Amino acid sequence: MTADGLVKNAVAGDPDGIGYFGLAWQDRSVKSVALNGIRCSAKQVKKLRYPLSRFIFLVLPTASPNRQVQRFADWVRTSPIAGKIIAKSGGVPTFNRTGKKK
Repeated sequence: MTADGLVKNAVAGDPDGIGYFGLAWQDRSVKSVALNGIRCSAKQVKKLRYPLSRFIFLVLPTASPNRQVQRFADWVRTSPIAGKIIAKSGGVPTFNRTGKKK
């Protein structure tokens, strides 16, 4: 299937269904399973412990990158505000600090 939502809906609609989709799609209509004894949770993903977690990559050219795109990429990776937005959308900000600044 071509999208996480489609996989989730197929698994939810089939009592024998099994699939893999992003943490943002988890809800009570599907049951998550532990892998190597590790449950799928934002906490485990953030600690880089859950075996099936994945990163989203943003690749920029090294020669003459667009400054605005570079600034946006830096903001997404480091801003506590960006981390909160990522978390609210169901992602796990592994590099951002979403708590209060010290």
